[in-house]
Amino acid sequence: MTPGPAGPTAAKRASSVRWQALAALLLLNVLLTLGNLWPTPWPVPTARLSPELPVALLVLCACVAWRGAAGAGWLRLLAAITLFWVTARYLDVTVEAVFGRPLNPFWDGRHLLSVLRLGGWSAGTITLAVLALLLGMAALYALVLACWRRVAMAVIDLGARRRLSGGAALLLVLSLVPAVWASDAVRAWHAAVFARPVAPAVVRQGELL
Repeated sequence: MTPGPAGPTAAKRASSVRWQALAALLLLNVLLTLGNLWPTPWPVPTARLSPELPVALLVLCACVAWRGAAGAGWLRLLAAITLFWVTARYLDVTVEAVFGRPLNPFWDGRHLLSVLRLGGWSAGTITLAVLALLLGMAALYALVLACWRRVAMAVIDLGARRRLSGGAALLLVLSLVPAVWASDAVRAWHAAVFARPVAPAVVRQGELL
């Protein structure tokens, strides 16, 4: 009996899902490791790994293993958290590069409008800039959500979930090596492979508020 097309078609579909998930993870890594094109505010990709992405991927794999699939609400929450980390990363590297100092939300937030007005920004221009920023954030959120949906679809498969969670666990362990072995060589290797973690900057900003 000649086998029907269902087998090859299903295999092609599964392969497509896996490749889409890998592409989505690559894009998420790019967003979470953005650098700065000094002395402009423009972000640029860097050839580094995100220390936050493996944590998010492990949580997603655990959720799918527990519930069988990631719900829409859970994915929206994960996308919102990822968007927050992307924004925090951008502000952390850009403010320090452009102004030569870390971001101070208490001070900078109070004087932002005054600085813009001194720069010749009218109220209409500021309003348009805010609207453009909100639209850009909405588009970025939609992109991040689409990426996590592709990954969530792929990790429903047990084999794919085991491979991705194993790789994420390995990267997480490697990202934590300097915490237990803080030699100069290890620090230099870590700085070349991994982007600077965003969490310390977020904690620092919280203390300043």
